[in-house]
Amino acid sequence: SQSDIAMLGGAVGKSEAAVASVAEAPAGVAPAAGAPASEASITVAPEAPAAVQPLFKELVVEWCYSTLSILVKMTLLIYSLAILQRILSEFGVIRWVSKFLKPLLLLFGLPARCSFLWIIANILGIAYGGAVMMEEVRAGKLSLRDIKLVNQHIGISHSNLEDLTLVASIGGIWWVMLLSRWAGSFILVWGYRAEMAIRKKLLTLQTKTTL
Repeated sequence: SQSDIAMLGGAVGKSEAAVASVAEAPAGVAPAAGAPASEASITVAPEAPAAVQPLFKELVVEWCYSTLSILVKMTLLIYSLAILQRILSEFGVIRWVSKFLKPLLLLFGLPARCSFLWIIANILGIAYGGAVMMEEVRAGKLSLRDIKLVNQHIGISHSNLEDLTLVASIGGIWWVMLLSRWAGSFILVWGYRAEMAIRKKLLTLQTKTTL
């Protein structure tokens, strides 16, 4: 009948209007309660907040500041050691220390005049010991042979104060580490001295044969 057809047309019109209103709704807005199924099925998930990361500029500034502070500290310490070495040398303290440490240094195969350098390398490490070594070479107090012998020794046994303190703080046996370092440096230095003696002997024999 005409009345049924009119009712059917009105229902179709309402459903089309509901679909159009959902399509025009802004993103992230949930449909109202009682809305049609087609309208309720359309949902938009909220976006996750972006993680906050430090800016690159802040990282560069922090790196520059830490590097500059390390350079300043190292420069001050190296110059302080150089000044201390000259003061101790002027007042004869290094000669007294050299006499006191001479038996130990002879045991390690090192000359007694390397005592101050040996103390610095064992307490502070190779970096500061290297700076003192360069100063000693410039002053003419150490020969090239002395430098090579000291390098063989401190290549294994250096920074003992810091390293042994760290090992002891975590429950390690510090004297085992110290003795193992000294044993390694002992073998290395005396092995190097034996090698140099053999080379010198062979060179002398070769020279005599040539003559």
